[in-house]
Amino acid sequence: PQNKGKRHALYRGFHLGTGEVFVTVDSDSEVSTDTLRNLVSPFVVNENCGAVAGNIRVLNNGQKALLPKMLDVSFVLSFEFVRSAESSLESVLCTPGALAAYKREAVFGCLEEWINQTF
Repeated sequence: PQNKGKRHALYRGFHLGTGEVFVTVDSDSEVSTDTLRNLVSPFVVNENCGAVAGNIRVLNNGQKALLPKMLDVSFVLSFEFVRSAESSLESVLCTPGALAAYKREAVFGCLEEWINQTF
């Protein structure tokens, strides 16, 4: 009956979902035709994989505005370099809210702690 934000929307979606893998995507994200295959493939080849971080890019970075260009540089550093390095160690510290995939058992292993998390 009231908007409680993205965290509660995801919490509800996880409880309503029936699959073995959950994919989260922001409402303003655009996905490529091979996005789902690329997100799910690591779960198939590595049974210990619990989450997959998507590769996020800024679409309007060709415009003259400085902020989209700066965001694009930040995203390239985060996704192309940092997460690639983390992935080579088989441990990604943070998955992006804009695009990620999670194994069901990994989600439900920490869902209650996550929904009640405060900062």
